[in-house]
Amino acid sequence: MKKQSNRSFRKAAHASHLKSWRESGMVQSVKITGSADGPCAECMKLLNRSYGLYEVPELPNRRCTTPGGCRCVAIIDKLYPDKRFPGI
Repeated sequence: MKKQSNRSFRKAAHASHLKSWRESGMVQSVKITGSADGPCAECMKLLNRSYGLYEVPELPNRRCTTPGGCRCVAIIDKLYPDKRFPGI
């Protein structure tokens, strides 16, 4: 039961981040990062590339073989140059 609730939490967090980034109009692309102790072979397939906000793979990765489940996350890769925070 704990593994399922953790998966549900991570899935909801991923969806929330994507929604916020899309609504901001500032984020151009994201990257997937793996867990600190090393992503599994299935998750490695998602790394090292940029994804547009409407082509980001679902996380947590259903094919992940890491004990305890997928811990990959999406992080901002590129912002639109004309959408930077003004005054910073």
